[in-house]
Formats: sequence, C-alpha cells, structure tokens
Amino acid sequence: MRLDSIDEYMSLESAGIVEVVREGVPALAIDSLARAMGVPRAQLMAWMGWSVASVERKIRARATLSKSAGGQVLSTIRLISQVQRMVHESGNSEGFDAAIWLANWLKESSPALGCVPPGEYMDTAEGFNLLSDTLARMQSGAYV
Repeated sequence: MRLDSIDEYMSLESAGIVEVVREGVPALAIDSLARAMGVPRAQLMAWMGWSVASVERKIRARATLSKSAGGQVLSTIRLISQVQRMVHESGNSEGFDAAIWLANWLKESSPALGCVPPGEYMDTAEGFNLLSDTLARMQSGAYV
C-alpha cells in the first residue's frame, strides 16, 4: 500500500495502519510529517529518539523505516487525526491546523505530564498511548 500524503495516512483504519507498517513506511514520510507540523525534520527525530545519520541515509536511499520507526510516524499521524477530530467535535474546526497545533503542544511543558514537554514521550508506544490519553482528557475537561 503506497500512500503519498499525510491525509491519506490519516484516513486509514487500524487494519490499514498495520498493513502500512508491515510493508514499510517510506523514510520520506518524515519530510512530509515535518512539513505538515511546521517543525524541522531533526526535531521529529529527536522526539522519537532516532539517530539523525541513520534516518538521513534511509531518506537519501528512498528506503523504508524500521517497523518500530514506521509505527512512530503513524502514531504521530494518529495524534494529529485525534486533535482534528476533537476540535471538529467541540466546535468549528474551519481554519484550524491540527498538525501545527500538535507540534506546538509537543514542545511546551505540560502540567498534566509532570511539566515535561509531551514530545519527550514519543520514543515509545506507551508514550504515544499516554499522549493520546492526555489529549482525550483535555477534551473531556479532566486535564489535570
């Protein structure tokens, strides 16, 4: 399954996400994700705990990411989708950019996470679960 944009990834159901991870997420997806979020590629790699040199090699070779790294990319996209859905359900989402909002949230200290920036949790699957749960609590008003 070849996907060319972040929006295509965002539209996937769980089974489709598993298929994409198994087939391999293209390393170039890092560039698309970084552009969508308005952050440098190096920032994404730092949040995810990746070696810049090895990911840069994969990007130049147009290779795929490891299953673990591909899962992290797709988990980030799922967080963007979650934010977009939250805003849509809570009111008017016209003009709202979920990817940019998420990137800004990931950078800032969060009282709900012990004053640690949420991006610090993107290096593990459990960290992504924690971020998703925190976003859900924000929507329900049970934030702190």
